[in-house]
Amino acid sequence: MKWYVVIGFDARNHIVTSKVFEDLSEANEYFHDLYAEMIGRIIGRESCKLDYADIFEMDYVPIK
Repeated sequence: MKWYVVIGFDARNHIVTSKVFEDLSEANEYFHDLYAEMIGRIIGRESCKLDYADIFEMDYVPIK
């Protein structure tokens, strides 16, 4: 099973925001919104400027 993680980074490659999705179409929609609307804005708990975003495909491994 694959999960998709959309991660937004600042200029120093630190994670500003992230969100996990089970569906690629939902991940692509969030990525588009994040990339189109939020690039250059101050977001996140640390109040960092969002520099770029990317989608990562990850294997889901349940931990019991």
